[in-house]
Amino acid sequence: MALWRRPGPVRSVERVVCCPKSGLSNSSHPLSVGSSFSHPTPPRLTFTRLQVESEQTRCPFATNSSRSALLARKTGTRVQIKKGRKMKKFLTIVLVALTPLAAQAQTKGNGLPMGQKLLYNLEVIAYDANHCPSGNANGHRIAVKADVNDLSGVKGADPSTLIRQNDILLTEGPFDVLSSNACATGTASFQLPANPCSDLGTSCALDNPVFQNYQVYGRLVGKPGTGVNVTTCATQTVTDPTTGLTSSTIVCSTESWLSVRASGKNGSPKFTNVSRELLSVCLDTDGNGKCDQRIALFSGGLQDFFWNWDTTGKAHAQLFFVALPD
Repeated sequence: MALWRRPGPVRSVERVVCCPKSGLSNSSHPLSVGSSFSHPTPPRLTFTRLQVESEQTRCPFATNSSRSALLARKTGTRVQIKKGRKMKKFLTIVLVALTPLAAQAQTKGNGLPMGQKLLYNLEVIAYDANHCPSGNANGHRIAVKADVNDLSGVKGADPSTLIRQNDILLTEGPFDVLSSNACATGTASFQLPANPCSDLGTSCALDNPVFQNYQVYGRLVGKPGTGVNVTTCATQTVTDPTTGLTSSTIVCSTESWLSVRASGKNGSPKFTNVSRELLSVCLDTDGNGKCDQRIALFSGGLQDFFWNWDTTGKAHAQLFFVALPD
């Protein structure tokens, strides 16, 4: 007689959730562990030991979510870094843009100061020696000769014997051109108001003189490569303490307005402040080649101020005299 064997207890094992895309998960038949099957049905595969491997080694698909999370974190970090870099670049651009605002607010595109009244404008135009204009032109123009360079012969000369070329004699008074043809006669005459370069009771500063009434701005227009070298000079009278005799000598400033008309994209004519060069004489009194005394026009014991106007080519200069801001 066959004996019926009572089935032993069944130990159920949780379903192993593995690769959703591999088809191995969500099985409808839970796995059992035992030495025999509990039911006389077709035998199923018996596992004596379940060993669940890591998601990374068992199933590459199982890491998709973690990889996505990691990628999201990295992407977020990159976006933050990128945003930080953009913000830093933006701030840098803003700072660079704001830096010159103060200067831009004070100066026009042509170099003239903003908000200052134009008092007078003067043009000094060089001509070939054999094509000087005739007579004295009316208006705000002075004619000089092209290609004149005689400053070295003017310094220290006796004014009574000096043969003048391109000298613009300066006199005190309201702005006006008194005579205009230095090209033909060697001298022209220009009248302009006195303009102290310091407060009363103080001497003019050597480096940054403070003019009290107006400033002058100059630029070159016309043909590129032309140029000017303008120096303010005057006559100094010295009395010999022994003999009592007087002698006169021309003294010239150690500073000059030196300018060459540029060309190309960066050659647009712009005004520069030439007040210290044209409205004062900075003297070297001890022979060391450096300025140690600045004297404004029509002051300081000097007489007969003039501009020595050296030229390269047919230079065309413009001078704008502007009032100081209120």
